[in-house]
Amino acid sequence: MSIIIRRATAQDALGIFTAHMRSIREVCSMDYTSLEITAWSGRNFRADFICQSIERDFLWVIESQGTIQGFGHFAVMSEFEGEVMGLYLTPDILGKGLGKKLFLEFLNVARKHHLKKISLHATKTAKSFYEALGFLQIASDTSIEMKGVPIPCFPMELELS
Repeated sequence: MSIIIRRATAQDALGIFTAHMRSIREVCSMDYTSLEITAWSGRNFRADFICQSIERDFLWVIESQGTIQGFGHFAVMSEFEGEVMGLYLTPDILGKGLGKKLFLEFLNVARKHHLKKISLHATKTAKSFYEALGFLQIASDTSIEMKGVPIPCFPMELELS
């Protein structure tokens, strides 16, 4: 299986959306209720929204045999802080070290911009992944509301030297 990690282009919008929804429904569903998964993954495809993110922020895709199987989204929020906006993989590529490779892309951007920290809201599913990368939970569990349903998550930060 040949796997490519590359910067996303506007032509990747549908593939990014599809991989995102698959990851929520097929991976995160082990840690969330069916009501939470339905609310979280029940959004409509909006190419314009994804394309704006591609133009404004830093997005990479993981492509395998011509199909996008994951993506990472990183934003520079200020002169001091970056934020992981999303890192989602389909079950087809989990456990191959590709999430860590995407994170290293985020880290390269953070260092290039001389950022002091990276923040994120980790899912229940990804919390241990981020802890293994050195992130610390900085506040009580919280939630992000999707279609009126609170989706539990964990605010985390990584201090950069």
